Amino acid sequence: MSPLRALLSRLWPFGGSDPDTDRGDGADGDASVWDAVPSWQYGGRHAESGGIARAEQERALRDLDERADAEEEVDRRR
Repeated sequence: MSPLRALLSRLWPFGGSDPDTDRGDGADGDASVWDAVPSWQYGGRHAESGGIARAEQERALRDLDERADAEEEVDRRR
């Protein structure tokens, strides 16, 4: 294994994707360039590259998850 490939394999924990199998076209499903960006930086240095929209999307998904959990809890109590 080349030294560069070894380094990349050690630095590639983001999203659980494997740099050897990642085609770079988003085809592996869950992998995203946003996996490498901490959410607290979305509104700062990454705001112009879509960080604000990404933060809004993640907030909306959390809200939906919380709502689904609350509805499941109500269904369990019936």
